[in-house]
Amino acid sequence: MSTPSHARAIERARIVDAYARRTRDEQSYFGYEGTAHLHRQQERQRETLALLSAVGLQLAGSTVLDVGCGTGDGLLDFVRWGLTPAQLAGVDLRADALATAAKRLPGVDLHLSCATELPFAKQSFDIVQQATMFSSVLDLELRGAIADEMVRVLKPGGVILSYDTRRDNPRNADVGALTEDDLRSLFPDGHVTVRAITLAPHRVRGWSSSVLEAIQPWARWLGVGQTHLLALIRPCVRSTST
Repeated sequence: MSTPSHARAIERARIVDAYARRTRDEQSYFGYEGTAHLHRQQERQRETLALLSAVGLQLAGSTVLDVGCGTGDGLLDFVRWGLTPAQLAGVDLRADALATAAKRLPGVDLHLSCATELPFAKQSFDIVQQATMFSSVLDLELRGAIADEMVRVLKPGGVILSYDTRRDNPRNADVGALTEDDLRSLFPDGHVTVRAITLAPHRVRGWSSSVLEAIQPWARWLGVGQTHLLALIRPCVRSTST
């Protein structure tokens, strides 16, 4: 029988290998050169800012950690929203992705690290986010350990942002859905607000921006075609005495 640490090591290696096996076509599919992907990114940005505004969280002065930051797209959003590199941090399992992130985001605190062992002190960040990281982790115990770490490094009153697929992909065995029930199980003591967004990527690839802008509001109103969940979680984080 494998030990928990051995099982985690196997899962980490599987995740790294899964990303390494992506073909150039698959990577370009998620590139900013695609109109449909750019539309999805902008929709996510708008909805994220709306969620943060709804809970009264002010970005100015906030510190942010991106768990599974990859090449830094999610951190770049916060730079666009006015935060400085000194306010941002990221971790990822992939050295090549972090090297790219470091070139794009000089001054950001980046670490090659597993999310089950975040290299930060307790209650360090106002916002901890993940985007399609949990769905890359198929081991449910490992998902739980990551969620616990995200809560550990969150300041009292801080929030967790999550953006991930809510459906299994039969064409990609390396990805597992993250449903609303999954989120509530990962953060059982938190208040979870979710919004279904993102038109099915494989269906709208190549569509023009004008068509996407026209269809998206109707699709959301009808509750069809939205493949991802954007969530804001407010865990119960107790402050520590000094």
